[in-house]
Amino acid sequence: MFGTLWGREWGASASSSVGAGLSVVAADAIRENMIEVRFSDPVYWSNLRDPYDAADRARYSVSVAGGVGVDGEPPHDVGVARVEQLASDAIGVWLDRALSHYGTRYRISVNGLRSVDWLELDPGASSILVSGSRAGARRGSGASEVVDIGNADLAFGASGSAGYATDSTGDYATESGLAAVRKRCIRRLSTQRGAFSHLPAYGVDIGGAVKRLGSVDALSALAADAEAQLLQEPEVTSAKVSVDLARIAAGLVVFRVRVATTIGSISFAAPVSGVVVD
Repeated sequence: MFGTLWGREWGASASSSVGAGLSVVAADAIRENMIEVRFSDPVYWSNLRDPYDAADRARYSVSVAGGVGVDGEPPHDVGVARVEQLASDAIGVWLDRALSHYGTRYRISVNGLRSVDWLELDPGASSILVSGSRAGARRGSGASEVVDIGNADLAFGASGSAGYATDSTGDYATESGLAAVRKRCIRRLSTQRGAFSHLPAYGVDIGGAVKRLGSVDALSALAADAEAQLLQEPEVTSAKVSVDLARIAAGLVVFRVRVATTIGSISFAAPVSGVVVD
């Protein structure tokens, strides 16, 4: 059963066949949320998550490298969601969200890979720059549509709604369009910043932050932070978050959210109770 070790016979000399040589030679954003990475040689892919397996998403990372998009905004953070083999020498790296507009730059890095001939990855050729989005493509232009897993979590502060819906086939249902945008906006506002290790700048945690605030100025700053976060959603073109203090005496603050997107407009209220403001 275990007569081979990653394609090599037990007892064979690994050092005799190991040499520096595997290199990243090119990378392109072939979708708004996918980067194709091409190598100098066919890469080892077992899909078993064993050492050097190119199917392991932990072997890839994407970092912001600067630039300004055609929308005038800097690049936002992205994380690696999964990978797939496109060819023997090409890997598709799927991201957890769309890249920023064209004009921004990212660096994709790989680690711990080997070729099918057991060539080591050259440390000096293990990363490469890639432009945000496809050349000339803009988010919201119809190039691709962001699809999310469908569930009932569409109300700010809702509880007991973490279950997943199913479609007519019994598979997980999906959501797109304004319903999905609204849910992602609510998720972004209610998530504590730093809750996702691969997205350290994601989230506002309005509910938790408001209860730690002690002034109207701090509330206004939180609203501005919420607007900046909402603008990072790929379809959002403008966002306005206002603070309603009409019921502050009763310990209730309501954030009123209005968002314009490339596919329509949405609005909702984010009430937070138990607040004391000086």
